[in-house]
Amino acid sequence: MESISAAAMYEFTMGLAGVSQWLLITVMIPLIRLELLMKMTGNMVKEETLSRLNDLLDQVIRWGESPVRCAAFMWCRDFFFPMRIP
Repeated sequence: MESISAAAMYEFTMGLAGVSQWLLITVMIPLIRLELLMKMTGNMVKEETLSRLNDLLDQVIRWGESPVRCAAFMWCRDFFFPMRIP
């Protein structure tokens, strides 16, 4: 019975890693590239027209990073220090 639950945990972990990787590749990396482009454009323009958009992109990226970091930390913790139930 333990091997079935271990296999299910392994599949869940691999699925979570796959979903996290997909989110990073399709959502977060393009947002980071857009933010970098907007900041470079904002530095070339003397007016502060893009500063609010830059701040908004920065907040969205930071908001999106924290769940990924939290999930990665929990996965590493559970993978390296699994709970032993007596």
